[in-house]
Amino acid sequence: MIRKAILIVSILLFIGTISISLYGYNKSVDFHDSWDGNYNVRCFYSDWHFEYVAHYWTGGNWPFIFDKPSWYWEKRPTVCPGVWDVELRFPVWASLTVFACYPFIAIVRGPLRRHRRRKRNECIHCGYSLTGLPKPRCPECGTET
Repeated sequence: MIRKAILIVSILLFIGTISISLYGYNKSVDFHDSWDGNYNVRCFYSDWHFEYVAHYWTGGNWPFIFDKPSWYWEKRPTVCPGVWDVELRFPVWASLTVFACYPFIAIVRGPLRRHRRRKRNECIHCGYSLTGLPKPRCPECGTET
């Protein structure tokens, strides 16, 4: 049950990432933008990259990270003790790869397992060894082979 839930969530995140990438093809898409006086948190998609910026604003220009490299991570202290500026940037293909790994493994795993069990003369359902049995039926689970 948990494997099916993980599979469904992975597929939905994969489809969502593709949708966001296609929707924001030539524009910036904001996911979250909060401002409470001096501290701003912004999550957005731009230029085939997902970006997260948390910045303590003390005046001046907003430190955009558009000119940063494809993979970027920075955490630095601010003028307020205990408050950190954080910038994170990663390409879309990285999240697509992460979200596509589990569905790919789940889809390929079943046929490979059945092939391996047939080759070893095992029940394809439970893996019980069928060598020396007179009937082509598994005594463990009752599956016809």
